[in-house]
Amino acid sequence: MTDSFARPLNILGAPTNLGNRPYEDDGSGRRTVDAPARLRDAGIVRRLGARDLGDLAAAPYRDFVRPPRGVRNEDLVLAHVEAIAEVFAAENDFTLLLGGDCSTLLGCLLGLRRRGRRPALVYFDAHDDFNTPASSETGAVAGMVLALATGRGETPLARLDARRPLLRDEEVIAIGIRDGDFGGAPVGTATSPAEVLERLGGREFFVHVDADVLDPEPMPWVDSPEPGGLRPGELASFLGDLLRRPEAAGMELTIYDPRGDAEGTGAALLVQLLGQAFGR
Repeated sequence: MTDSFARPLNILGAPTNLGNRPYEDDGSGRRTVDAPARLRDAGIVRRLGARDLGDLAAAPYRDFVRPPRGVRNEDLVLAHVEAIAEVFAAENDFTLLLGGDCSTLLGCLLGLRRRGRRPALVYFDAHDDFNTPASSETGAVAGMVLALATGRGETPLARLDARRPLLRDEEVIAIGIRDGDFGGAPVGTATSPAEVLERLGGREFFVHVDADVLDPEPMPWVDSPEPGGLRPGELASFLGDLLRRPEAAGMELTIYDPRGDAEGTGAALLVQLLGQAFGR
């Protein structure tokens, strides 16, 4: 059990599926857009004792067919990223963003930059998300988001901060990656909180948690499950050791896809995990 998170805590919902590819079986949009509502229904605000900032809803999914060599829903993602950034730029308290797909990360980082802060990124994910518009098979931003954050790709999403990258490669520390190798880029990896904190060296950091970092046996309700992964208790403990640090600047949880989670098992698991991580 971690010490309780002692700082004021906001929760912001960012319901979106714009950064996903459509479902292969029926061509419809993925249901990551429903994740914030399902987590609220499971009691996340009450469990964490948080101030609720409400939701920043994205536009409806549009590009069910990928634009030639392009990014799906590029302009719509950009508008949603800007809306998220506006909130993060205005809030001084620690904010937990509930996505939605991984495109929300760009808004969180951009907002912190506009507040005069440049945190490193601690990246919990099963995938390296290092595709670019040129290399992606799907055109989905969720599979490109770390490449975009580090300035890769011919798209405005890679040049959000006055046409500069949001991050340098060496400002990223990844945990739980089981698919991808960052194309040989010098992204750091770690397997323990102590290793993460040593690499950070006292620097401020933002935490990204893609629910697919968890093992798909307890958490199959994600966009692209990968074999292996952390157990819920392992992730809660790992996060707790990071979040109680004063250098923690914010966090997001993404890619919970409640289609098929009729009983709300996945939502309840994530609420319990976050409650343990925040010590609440």
